[in-house]
This record gives sequence, structure tokens and C-alpha cells, in this order.
Amino acid sequence: MPKTPTKADAPKETLSPGDPEASYTSPDLSAQDGTGTLPDEEQEWHEGRDDAQKEGAEAAADADDAIVKQRRANAEKGQAASAAQASAPGTTAPKATSSSSS
Repeated sequence: MPKTPTKADAPKETLSPGDPEASYTSPDLSAQDGTGTLPDEEQEWHEGRDDAQKEGAEAAADADDAIVKQRRANAEKGQAASAAQASAPGTTAPKATSSSSS
């Protein structure tokens, strides 16, 4: 039986790069040039740095996803409210008036 997708399996949504609420993610520096192995202390330092970057990227993705979903919920509430107001009997939209006299 195929596995049904759950909320946790859904891909995370992102904000556009110029969005003021977009999270910052430090660059991934895990690639190492050269050959051979590093001394144990230096290898531990690199692994700690790489782990911290991954945790930061995951936290940023979670935060961006939450913001996108909150914005969508707010937009849907706004659309539902305006649709309910437009369909309510006895209500009319305000009329535009001009106060200029030439």
C-alpha cells in the first residue's frame, strides 16, 4: 500500500530572496579542497562548523515555512471576509465622490 503524504513529508516553502522577513543562512563550507586527512582537532572543528551550519539552515527553512503559511492564512481570511461582506444583503460599496470644482 502506498504511503500517504503527511504534513511532515510536505516540502517546506521558502520566501523570495529580497523578502524582508527571509531568513539568512550562512554558506555551506563543508567542501574541503586538497588531499589527505586533517589532524583530529581540526577535523572536529570542521565537523562542528558543518553541523552548526546544517542546524541553522534547518531552523531558517522552518521559520520561512511558518511565515509563508501564516501569510497564506491571513490572505485567505481577508478574502473570505471581503467575500462575506460583498455578499451580505443590504450592504453597498462606498461611492467615490469628487470634491474638486473647476
